[in-house]
Amino acid sequence: ILFSIHMSNGNISENKNTVMLEGYNRGALSSFIGYKVPLLDKENNPIYLEYKTADNLKNLIAAAAQDGYDISINNGFRDNEEQKELYYHRHKKGIPIAKPGFSNHQRGTAIDIVGCTNNGKATPLYWWLRKNAHKFGFKNTVHLERWHWEYIE
Repeated sequence: ILFSIHMSNGNISENKNTVMLEGYNRGALSSFIGYKVPLLDKENNPIYLEYKTADNLKNLIAAAAQDGYDISINNGFRDNEEQKELYYHRHKKGIPIAKPGFSNHQRGTAIDIVGCTNNGKATPLYWWLRKNAHKFGFKNTVHLERWHWEYIE
């Protein structure tokens, strides 16, 4: 099984949807196979991730479910246009953000997890992730963004 997720009914499903994505790796254009995970982003679009990221996210979600936490993500792979738009809007407000071509979202290895903050404060889910996500290769790499987690090989 490439990807499974704990849903409210407890079903585990197989997802073999793939697409070739053009992303960036440390500023260099690169192509990779993106795997569609069974989640939708905040605009109801499919979420794609790099294979190892998707596979390890599957295991992270299963472990969280065993401890009573449901994990959902609202952002995975971003194309260059989306990163440019985010950069433009956040940078002009003084909010730190990776330049287009240098975001790990553009490599398919970064995810934004829903529910890590509530009114700016860390939630029990965030503290569970801090304690356990590293076991599955994930790390919170942006201190001020508790929702931003990256798969680190």
